[in-house]
Amino acid sequence: MRAFALFFSLWTALWIGPPLAASEPDRAVRIDYRFEISDLPAGEKLRVWCPVPQNTADQQVELQIGSEWSVAVEGRYGNRIAYRELTTIDSLSTHGFSFTVKRREVRSDQPADNAQVSDVDPAIWLQPSRLVPVAGKHVGLLASVPVTASRREQARQIYAVVLNHVDYRKDQPGWGRGDTAWVCDSRFGNCTDFHSLFISMMRSRGIPARFEIGFSIPSEGKSGDLTGYHCWAWFQDEDGTWVPVDISEADKHPELSDYYFGNLSPHRVTMTTGRDIKLVPKQAGDPLNFFVAPYAEINGKPVEKEHIHLQHRWQQTPLSAP
Repeated sequence: MRAFALFFSLWTALWIGPPLAASEPDRAVRIDYRFEISDLPAGEKLRVWCPVPQNTADQQVELQIGSEWSVAVEGRYGNRIAYRELTTIDSLSTHGFSFTVKRREVRSDQPADNAQVSDVDPAIWLQPSRLVPVAGKHVGLLASVPVTASRREQARQIYAVVLNHVDYRKDQPGWGRGDTAWVCDSRFGNCTDFHSLFISMMRSRGIPARFEIGFSIPSEGKSGDLTGYHCWAWFQDEDGTWVPVDISEADKHPELSDYYFGNLSPHRVTMTTGRDIKLVPKQAGDPLNFFVAPYAEINGKPVEKEHIHLQHRWQQTPLSAP
């Protein structure tokens, strides 16, 4: 677990440039998803999995991937997963593929169905996961939120409770796992911690809510290293409309706190949805807490995160692509 925290701490510490409210409603970027796995024994079986973005109401994806990869869809959340299997030749193994994403700004005054959840069992969005319980100490934070209010009004009040309860900080260990009980006590963390608490509180009220994770794209510039992940949450209103929230960005940018309830800037890419991910084909290790970084196993054992070296890059492309 310490290795996990160190890996994501180093990865996210480098990210600069917040995904601010959109000045343009659409954006297109090419992402080169590249990485190396080091310190491997030669002549052993290596299995590698990567998340692959898919088309949704918010993004259109054009994938460029080699024949060494197979791409499948896992059955619980509908995430796309790239997989390859090989025998190691030396201590370093290099992997990658590319994709172009056209991303739209999500606006509360222009709602749209989210295609990526259309075939998912709706009951999933009310169920607990290992670190996102439905019952627990977070229920006490709901005391001020009236149960008779509409789903949207409850969501807005829970959004405010989370903003008041949690500070965006990464100066002490424990953050970044999206552990609802932990963040109730610590009262700080990153995006996974904010949105895990929100999702637990919403589901405790019987309101479907889901976790979405991907990458932040700097709002300025035309290319650069892709050095951090970002996540946000959605809840389902009474009429079936999915409404987004980005509470950690609202905490970092209080002037945008109204915007980030119901709106999402286009400076992002969605990679996967959900928690406790079972890969395709199934991994030997435990389900993944969330899935945005590559995952690998050597001889049936997870490769330590510090041996996976990310080299992701992004580049602005014309809106006509893909």
